Amino acid sequence: MDKRCDEIDEEIRHLRWLASRLTDQKTRDGIKALIAHLEAEKAELRPNQ
Repeated sequence: MDKRCDEIDEEIRHLRWLASRLTDQKTRDGIKALIAHLEAEKAELRPNQ
């Protein structure tokens, strides 16, 4: 689980970095949705945190 959580954190960092460099709103909205999905997956892996 911890390895997957670390992978999710790294992917979220990358997506946020990418979003900060883009100006297309549809793309940024898609990235925002991906981040939300990853955060939900992480919450399922660690329900007590």
